[in-house]
Amino acid sequence: MEQLGLRLLEHQEVDLILVDIFMPDMDGLEVILRLRESRCASKMIAITGRSGMKNFLDIAKHLGAHDTLMKPFSVQELLDAVSSQLTGAHSRLSSLRPNIYPNETSGGVSPTPRLVV
Repeated sequence: MEQLGLRLLEHQEVDLILVDIFMPDMDGLEVILRLRESRCASKMIAITGRSGMKNFLDIAKHLGAHDTLMKPFSVQELLDAVSSQLTGAHSRLSSLRPNIYPNETSGGVSPTPRLVV
C-alpha cells in the first residue's frame, strides 16, 4: 500500500501527507526519507500510536516531517495540525491556481488546498 502511495505522489502533487510511522510494508521514516529525496514539496505530519515511540517522531521531524502527533489524538488536535500546515500552502496556492470556490468575506473566490489522507 505504501508503494502505491509513493507511486501516486510521483504523478500528483498534494499539499499535505499524513504518514504513520508504523505501517505493514514500509515504515513511515522510510516514506518521509523517500519523499524528501524525490524533492516532494508536500507538508508532512508524522503520527504514531505506539507508547514510548516519541523518539521516532523526533527522527521523523529530523528527516523532514513538518509536524508530529502521538495517538490517540483528538479530532481538534488533528484539525489544528492540518490547519497549521496548510496555512502557508493556502497562501502559496492562491497565487498558483485559479480561484474556484466562493469566499464569503470578500465576495470573491479563493482556492482550496489539496489534501490526501
